[in-house]
Amino acid sequence: MLQSMFKRVVGVAVLAMAASGVEARSLSDLDAVHQAATQRTLVMRVAKAHIQLASGVDHANARRALVAGIEEYDRNLDELEANSPNSTLNNRLLHLKQEWQSFKAAAQSEPSRRSVLTLLEESNNLLYQTDSLVRQWQLRLPQDRGQYNEQALQQSMLSERISLFYTAHYYGIGEPWVLEELNLSIREYEKGLNDLRTAALERGDQKSLAMLQNHWNYAKLGLKKFNDGDYVPVVISVAMESMYAQSNQLGEQFRTEDRIAMNEGRVNVGLAVNVSAE
Repeated sequence: MLQSMFKRVVGVAVLAMAASGVEARSLSDLDAVHQAATQRTLVMRVAKAHIQLASGVDHANARRALVAGIEEYDRNLDELEANSPNSTLNNRLLHLKQEWQSFKAAAQSEPSRRSVLTLLEESNNLLYQTDSLVRQWQLRLPQDRGQYNEQALQQSMLSERISLFYTAHYYGIGEPWVLEELNLSIREYEKGLNDLRTAALERGDQKSLAMLQNHWNYAKLGLKKFNDGDYVPVVISVAMESMYAQSNQLGEQFRTEDRIAMNEGRVNVGLAVNVSAE
């Protein structure tokens, strides 16, 4: 009898934990912010790969990047949804999922001028929605944690965005707004690199940042040729791929440092962990 009662009590406790979402949370808020920030890059990466296929640039690698990017975005989105801590973030994720399905269908379609234009437009919309998710989830972190990791991953996204609009222009999408978006991304990358330099001096890996700067210097040589009317799409593709990998590595280093600091209690808590924002 006692054994039967014990089983019932344990069963009730397990159900209560499931209802409260305790057992469903496999991601910490720090890791969720990292994963959401990674999604921004994947949006640009998938769109870029599709446009590379349309223009014949680095075809084999573009095909692999397209398939892998879609699979990773799907996995991350499912995991973020399973780890949503409140209704505000859950609603954001549901809306994002709808946007992603439309974007994914365009990315998986046969490359054409129409699909390229569709992805250029929808990538901006999806990027905005994904960035909003990052900003909302960041509110759950202590004030002094997560920002450098997010900044490094934003550089990863911008390197893909530069390559996206560069390749679109090479493909023949010559509308002024394409060039404007390319130049805006370049300016934002320079600004972000300066911010990361400050972060590296404070508590980052200056060697990794120096390597990232070297990759960027190489990329700028190709971008200068573009300004002179000479396209070098493969050079840009290779340079941006190196920047993408280096930025992700730097982001991982910042995330590891944040995790150690939070585990040791070295944080300044500013916002309540359950804050939600529209």
